[in-house]
Amino acid sequence: MVFKKFKLIFIPYGLILIAFLGILTEAIIKFIDVFNHYGHEFTLKSAFAVLGSYSVFKALALILIPTMAVLFKSKLSWVIITSYFYFIIFNVFGQSYFQINYEGFEILSFAVGIFILIVCLILIIIMNRYQVYIQIYNFKTENRSFINIASFILGSSVSLLLVIINNSHYLQNLKL
Repeated sequence: MVFKKFKLIFIPYGLILIAFLGILTEAIIKFIDVFNHYGHEFTLKSAFAVLGSYSVFKALALILIPTMAVLFKSKLSWVIITSYFYFIIFNVFGQSYFQINYEGFEILSFAVGIFILIVCLILIIIMNRYQVYIQIYNFKTENRSFINIASFILGSSVSLLLVIINNSHYLQNLKL
């Protein structure tokens, strides 16, 4: 009886919410650690400096967008959620590419990357199923390719933008 009420869309929703809660917990712990380190000298200015300097807070901002999209059932939320899965795929492969060139690359990290790739592809397939795509989000079947390409471009663009931001210190050292 429980499985009759279970919808396939709950899998991507649940994974996004679990990721959000995990990153939120990590961010709260990091913020408390930094606050305890600075003590009474912790000001509003230093709070904003901490938020911008640790990657966990950037990750929290990135996961907040698809988490908000889970709460709304609109066409834009479908695009955001699907784009987020493409974003994860590009980030995993981007990090794997840069790790292969270094000595610290391990087969285990490659296997985890392949696992994340497979999970994200399954989630994208779930988002493109008839029950999700047409019945929940009210898309037309004719627009499926165009909207998937738009989600792919959006996810890869955000991933590329993140790579550029994270590596901007290399660009600052170039003398043109």
